[in-house]
Amino acid sequence: MNQPSQQFSGWRVSIALAILASSGMAFSNAFGVVFETVSKDLDIDIALIGLGMSIMMLAIGLTAPIMGRLADKGPIRPHMLAGVAGMLLGIWIITTTSNGWIL
Repeated sequence: MNQPSQQFSGWRVSIALAILASSGMAFSNAFGVVFETVSKDLDIDIALIGLGMSIMMLAIGLTAPIMGRLADKGPIRPHMLAGVAGMLLGIWIITTTSNGWIL
């Protein structure tokens, strides 16, 4: 049997993933900086914008286990491409809307 030349260090991987996850949430929460401007531009309440962000985070939390199982069963590239297409569609919708509930 082949023995690995270097022992696997799970702590390094865990720390790296914790840093990535923390910085990712920090960047998604940076949207709070423009809450007031978006609220004024679309003439909607700040609470409605916050509700939208909460729904987005809930959707991420609910779909993550499903996407994890799909990624385990087959190639990940189609799922990644679908995610990129979904993000581009979302960005296009957000940048072309003038209605608060669509945002």
